[in-house]
Amino acid sequence: MAFALARSLLLSDAVTPEALAHALFLSATRGVSLVRALLTTHAVDAARLDEELEHGEAPVMHHVAAVPSLMQNFPPRLCERLLALPVRRDARTGTVDVAVVDARDLHAVEEMAYWLGAPVRMVRTSLASMDAALGRVDAKPEHGVRSLAPPIWAPPQTPSYGVRAVEPDSRPPPRPSTDPNIPIPLTRKSITPVEIIELGRPAVERDRSDAVLELRRRKSVSPSPEPWRSAITSRGPFAPNAPSPPFPDVRPVLDKLRGANDRDTVLELVLEGVRTIARRVAILAVKRDALVGWTCSPEFADRASFRALRLPTKPTNVLTDVLGEDGARLVKLPKDATHAPLFGAMKIAPAGECALAAIRVEAKPVAVVLAAELGDTFVATRRIEELSQTAGDSLARLLRERRK
Repeated sequence: MAFALARSLLLSDAVTPEALAHALFLSATRGVSLVRALLTTHAVDAARLDEELEHGEAPVMHHVAAVPSLMQNFPPRLCERLLALPVRRDARTGTVDVAVVDARDLHAVEEMAYWLGAPVRMVRTSLASMDAALGRVDAKPEHGVRSLAPPIWAPPQTPSYGVRAVEPDSRPPPRPSTDPNIPIPLTRKSITPVEIIELGRPAVERDRSDAVLELRRRKSVSPSPEPWRSAITSRGPFAPNAPSPPFPDVRPVLDKLRGANDRDTVLELVLEGVRTIARRVAILAVKRDALVGWTCSPEFADRASFRALRLPTKPTNVLTDVLGEDGARLVKLPKDATHAPLFGAMKIAPAGECALAAIRVEAKPVAVVLAAELGDTFVATRRIEELSQTAGDSLARLLRERRK
């Protein structure tokens, strides 16, 4: 049940308590989504409802189409009841992108994950796009031009594609013509009549494995490979102890970052900001030949032990790979000799993917942010990018002031 939507509409006076109660009753008793119930009962104006649905933080997909092979996993009318459709499957990780109308209703993706038996990631679309996609799924097939008889070159008793043989006529076939002017009698070897049948509904939409999502990141990141049975957010599974939505507002931390007066304060504020979306966070300083532990959350490691960490940059590791990139990325920390010093400093090795981002000052990387146990992969990478960029701007400002 989309309680977040109902509460938001009620607090904003977009719907009366009586009308909302009627819509909720209809949704519960008729098995329809709250969005559909609100429109059916005229509890709220359609334009006002669209405005409220746009408040979700999920990536936006304007044109959606169901993946036919995934639709076979669902009970009848499930997608219509939830206003949710599987629109893409990641061939590498198996994660399924599920388009929804109400991005704050986590029940829809949880239900999809159950029936798909796979991790899911939420994307948001409009009600009009969802209705159009559902209409294409339910549309009757267009048969086009069909043959009324098998070709004359077909083998006897072998129906062609799209036809089915009917019991042959018991009457004997006509005798060939004895006209001497016809050198070869034009008599069919078989007079088996045929019946046109429907072979099944053709796929209306292809599996759009290359569907483009309107993300604000420079490039897409791999979804978390955690088991689908773990808790599910709007963009995929997360660890049981990770922060859960609604996440704390990060804007106060960003305001403090812009006014910070020393380097240590800047890095501690980055740590504070990232902890709003991740449980275990660490910051490493970039030195000439190594990454050195600088600060971390208590869940990540003991601070004294972490500051003794020294991770050589040669051979390269997943942390050094991010130094030449803008933005944040998701990585799986390899359990090998190269990364052994990092695992030795951590209290617990992360089971899933971690988020990485470099803090850059005048295009030069000075620190690396490492976050594990993410509450939401999309929100986490976006916040870490924003915090890293703001921290880099503040450090650049401090450097300019020092040069004066």
